[in-house]
Amino acid sequence: MAARGFALQPDQPDARLSLIHVEDLAEALALALDRPLAPGVYEIDDGHPGGYRHADMAAAAAEALGRSVRPVRIGRGAMNAVAGLNSLRPGAQILSPAKVRELYHSDWTVHETRLAEATGFAARFGLVDGFRHTISWYRQHHWL
Repeated sequence: MAARGFALQPDQPDARLSLIHVEDLAEALALALDRPLAPGVYEIDDGHPGGYRHADMAAAAAEALGRSVRPVRIGRGAMNAVAGLNSLRPGAQILSPAKVRELYHSDWTVHETRLAEATGFAARFGLVDGFRHTISWYRQHHWL
């Protein structure tokens, strides 16, 4: 969407989420396999405190693409309507009522750093660099 100049996002300007580039995630998992960790649930992200807002992602995509990207906020009612229509179609749908609940959850941020601390993991990709790398990969594979 950003390549076309817009970014659809939930109309929830204060919602936050943590992100991690796939190569950083693979490195974190490899480090975790090499070290004995106490059993438990671990969280990992790119280390950006407090995560990102949807607007931050649109701005990073714009910077990485070198073009202007206009955020377009979509209300939950409209998303629910589309998800409801999708649920009438056969097969799996990308936008389902369950996905709408996920999209409008206000806090998908990492709240602890035990895995990074235990493994010495440090992300190589920040938000803009991650977008640049991903966009480059998409272009190389003619997906963008």
